[in-house]
Amino acid sequence: MPMLKREFTIFIMALMYFTRIPLPHKLQLYSEPEMKHLMRYFPLVGMVIALLAIAAYKLFLLIPSLPYDVTILLTMGILILATGALHEDGLGDVFDAFGGGAGNREKILHIMKDSRLGTFGVIALILNLLLKFSLLKALPPLQMPTALLLMSTLARYTLVFFLLSDGYAGNNELSKSKSLVDSLALFDFTIATLCTFSLCLLITSPLITLTLVLILLSCCFLLRLYFKSNIGGYTGDTLGASEQIFEILILLTLTLLFK
Repeated sequence: MPMLKREFTIFIMALMYFTRIPLPHKLQLYSEPEMKHLMRYFPLVGMVIALLAIAAYKLFLLIPSLPYDVTILLTMGILILATGALHEDGLGDVFDAFGGGAGNREKILHIMKDSRLGTFGVIALILNLLLKFSLLKALPPLQMPTALLLMSTLARYTLVFFLLSDGYAGNNELSKSKSLVDSLALFDFTIATLCTFSLCLLITSPLITLTLVLILLSCCFLLRLYFKSNIGGYTGDTLGASEQIFEILILLTLTLLFK
């Protein structure tokens, strides 16, 4: 397969795997051997999601008399719909598991597999949405597109970095997340890095980019330590929860920098 066609196939597969964005039948490409390379375009998938949210945000602003608070809530809804609440689901499961697991590895992993949502998960999701709404509202409206792009792209890039050395903690050998990232190669990480920093330096200053990256990598290191010490590594749910935490950190940092 020619190189450009192969890379395009991997990108389309990543878009299909990580989002609910409908694609024309002719674009629904698939190649089993390339599944292990999807993470290289995870940040680029975040950029596509952000562009959809930005387009929706601009359209909502055109509606006469629509309160700005509603515009932000609808924009958040677009972000959630685009992924099918993939990462929010992980956030709820992780807080349920660690809240109810009482430090017991097997109990934590068992609760995490339970599809039902408990008290800790509900509270975590409510706080997550309230925090995002408050931080997005605090941003200058002109900076909203930049913030959405940085949030969606950098959070996913940090997740790729997260996976470089940690092992899978669950017991399910058929886990989608395990099979997807077990073979994450340095070349995949390099492509993800190039995609991410090309976009960041295009839309914001090197200083803001560096500030965000340092904060995110510090948080990434702490989360990896926490998950490693409690359950022995990552699961699909901890990846989703981490992505949501990274998004909050990005918005909080931008809110402070743009003030």
